[in-house]
Amino acid sequence: MKWSLLEKEYIVVVTPKEYGSILEKMSDINWIDTKSRKVYINTTNRKNFVLTIPWNEKMNYKQKKKIALYSIQTIQKYKKGKINLGMNMEGRNIIGLIIFQDVQSMEDISVLDILKTAMLEPKQQYEYIYDTVCKKLDKKFQENDYCEFKGDSCIANRNGYTKDCKMGCCYSFECVGMLNIINRRQCIHLQNKHCDTACIACKLYTCKYLREKGIYFDCNKILIIDCFFNKKQKEIIQKNFFKTREQILDKLLEKNKMPYWLYYLKDECKVK
Repeated sequence: MKWSLLEKEYIVVVTPKEYGSILEKMSDINWIDTKSRKVYINTTNRKNFVLTIPWNEKMNYKQKKKIALYSIQTIQKYKKGKINLGMNMEGRNIIGLIIFQDVQSMEDISVLDILKTAMLEPKQQYEYIYDTVCKKLDKKFQENDYCEFKGDSCIANRNGYTKDCKMGCCYSFECVGMLNIINRRQCIHLQNKHCDTACIACKLYTCKYLREKGIYFDCNKILIIDCFFNKKQKEIIQKNFFKTREQILDKLLEKNKMPYWLYYLKDECKVK
C-alpha cells in the first residue's frame, strides 16, 4: 500500500489483496467504480463516496481513457461541491483507491498523474501536464538511446538523413509560405551542447529516420494530454518548435473561439 498526496486529499495505491482487506474492514463505505461506472451504496449514509480505480498499464488505450475520463468527471463534481468524496484512513482523507497489481513503483502509473492534474486549477493543470510529459519523454529518450549520439552526431546525421553532420535536429528555421524555409541556423537554445529550455514540441518530435523505425509520439495516445487538451491545444504543443516553456504555456491559456478548421488553416496555433 502506497500513499500519494494530491492537494489536501490522498489517493492510495493498493494490490487486489489489500483492496479486499479494506473492503472487509470498511464495509460501510459507498464506492464509485470507475471501470463499470457503477455506484455501490453500502450504508444509509449516502453522502460520502470513494473512487475505486482498477488499473493496469497493459489495458487497451480505449479502456484506460474511459476510466480516466470518468475519474476526472467525478473529481470535477467533487470540486464543485456536487458530491462528497472521502473516507478517513489512518488520519488521512482518502478520496480514491487505485487497484494495481504491482505497487513497487508508482512513477509509471499514468492514472495517478491524471488524478493529480484533475485536482489542480487550469493554469496549474497545464504546467503540471507540460512538465510531466517533458520529464517522461526525456526519460524515454535517455533510457532507449533513440538518437544514438556519438561525437555530437546522432544516428540520422551519420546515416545522411540530415543536411548537417552534427547536433542532431537542433536547427531552428522559419517557414515562408508552404515550402520556403529561411533563417536556418543552430537553435539559440542549444547552449554548451545542451538545451536551455523545455520545448515540448521539440521533445515530441522524432525525425524521419526514427519514424521509419516506428519511433514517434502521438498526442492522441498520450493519456494525460488526450484527457485534458482540446484539438487546438494539441496543435499548440506539436507545432511550436524552438519556443520556451513559458511561451507555450501562455499560448495554451489563450481563449480562441475560432472554429477548429479555420484555426488550423490560419496556423493560429503558432506563438508569434
